[in-house]
Amino acid sequence: ADIILVTHGAKDHMGDAIVLQKATGATLVCDPAVKVHATRNGVDKDRVINMLWGDLIHVGEVGIQAVECRHISFLASGDIYLAGLPLSFIIYPEDSTRIYNLGDSALFSDMKLIGELYQPNIALIPVGGSPELTGGWAHLPPREASLCVQWVRPDIVIPTHFDPATDEGEQFATRV
Repeated sequence: ADIILVTHGAKDHMGDAIVLQKATGATLVCDPAVKVHATRNGVDKDRVINMLWGDLIHVGEVGIQAVECRHISFLASGDIYLAGLPLSFIIYPEDSTRIYNLGDSALFSDMKLIGELYQPNIALIPVGGSPELTGGWAHLPPREASLCVQWVRPDIVIPTHFDPATDEGEQFATRV
């Protein structure tokens, strides 16, 4: 790995990011609270870039734009809890590719603006989300996820974060 993007402080989004960063030396891109957690857990501060909404950085040849996200970033870091800024990312791995990773965002009308400004041609959309997997938080129900697709208008949509034991993925595909 060269770059590890973390949208917010949650077990299912942090995953093994710290272990992977230490093993690979990759650049970790995240919000300020996740940076604090990472450095408290042995990640070299020079290998972590924290971002806020609106920031645009380049890691090597890859452009990364942080955009607004409607969710929460909250995690235990040893004996303290950290609250941060949840992020969505527009990723530019090459000139013709613009990937919108929503993270765990709820639907909000500025997704239309994000679609107009950044014109992502690939979108990773969090569909549904059973309470057992999300700690009780739902993401975009299939109806709202399909409205996001209508607003953003990507060429390729990749549904994420849904429980394959439910029919949420199929409902989403039908609506799209």
